[in-house]
Amino acid sequence: MALETFAYDPAEFLTEPIDIFYFAEAELEDGDPSYWPSAVAIAAKARGGFERLSEESGIELTTLHEATEEGSKNAREVLGRLMEAYRPPVLEDRDCLPSARRLAI
Repeated sequence: MALETFAYDPAEFLTEPIDIFYFAEAELEDGDPSYWPSAVAIAAKARGGFERLSEESGIELTTLHEATEEGSKNAREVLGRLMEAYRPPVLEDRDCLPSARRLAI
């Protein structure tokens, strides 16, 4: 019996802006620089293209394209900047408390 395979596109699972943050974080933590240019391209595809990613993140379009080239020297920096652009909002300490304690503060 032949092994059934299917195409896997990680961009399909990056449906929310916060997903880009966690995706970029995971790629940098993995530490394999050879995959970083592909990770930038996946983030662009997930957000609807390089133009939209550039608009949302504030990263120049040429910088994004350069980051996807094999052996790119700036892919790490771009992933870091994507993390900054898509960082989730930080909750205040009081927002993490049970509601009864919040009323007492």
